[in-house]
Amino acid sequence: LALAQKANKALTDAAPWHLPAEQARAILTGYIDLLAAFGTLLEPFMPLRVAPMLRQMLGISLFPWEALEAPTPLLTTLRLAGPPQPLVPKLTPEELKRLKELLLPSSPAEAATPVPNAPPLSIEDFQKVQLKVVTICAAERIPKADKLLKLTIEASDGLHTVVSGVAQHYSPEALVGQQVVWVANLPPRSLRGVVSEGMLLFAETPEGELVRITPEKPVPPGSAVR
Repeated sequence: LALAQKANKALTDAAPWHLPAEQARAILTGYIDLLAAFGTLLEPFMPLRVAPMLRQMLGISLFPWEALEAPTPLLTTLRLAGPPQPLVPKLTPEELKRLKELLLPSSPAEAATPVPNAPPLSIEDFQKVQLKVVTICAAERIPKADKLLKLTIEASDGLHTVVSGVAQHYSPEALVGQQVVWVANLPPRSLRGVVSEGMLLFAETPEGELVRITPEKPVPPGSAVR
């Protein structure tokens, strides 16, 4: 297809319709030969309509692959077996609408990327995860990181720093004073030069919006989630 696009541009640039007849015939004969090659090249990919129609218009059959590699032309004369026809018909607005209805989801929920089923988790493994409610004491943006916020959280054992990818959903000011759920026993890791201790949990809507998970009423920082 990329070759066809380049050939189409080259033909447009050459504009043989503005040239003397013999010169135009020489140019068009070369492009007809290229179309003959496309009639075989497209067969593995478009065998039901495009490739057969192209060969039918030229009055040719499939060429052996060796012929496509040879330096000699496939055709020696400028010919068409019938009037040119669109290889891919233009869709009417009604047909385009029906096609969209078939291919596109009808609701945001259907548009969401399905979450693959996770393997079963034993209760023993789940109990290893320490989930705690913490209070966000401070929040600031991380330079040159559009998605990240540096958050200072208060737990029962003091203050901790967590880097969270919610900068496109919450401003720093909107998070200060809020309580969220913290995965406390993940190993620390450095993100954009900031050591992040654990991870904060947010719900994700079908539209991709992140929403904080917070208790129904305030609880002491560090309260366990069970």
